[in-house]
Amino acid sequence: MTFRLSKSNYVFIVKDKFVLKDNLLLSLVLFQTNEKPSIYLIPSMEWANPNALLVSRDYDKPNQKSKPEWGLNLSKINLPLLEPYEFNKTVKLLIE
Repeated sequence: MTFRLSKSNYVFIVKDKFVLKDNLLLSLVLFQTNEKPSIYLIPSMEWANPNALLVSRDYDKPNQKSKPEWGLNLSKINLPLLEPYEFNKTVKLLIE
């Protein structure tokens, strides 16, 4: 699946393509100039409790036409919230 990245550092995937379940992970790779890529694994169930980083948007108000989506607010202030999902940390939790 592919996320869409906007100029505001927000990425999302529509809810009907990414259904929350225990055995589903989202992989995220962030590329930054002159740095190694940062790789993250986020269990889908983390979106069951949205926060500043992990958001749920339903667009269920009148005149809203977008499909419901799960999103990531990748602003500078929220990037530290990705730390628990660093690839090696998540894999370690999964195999324990």
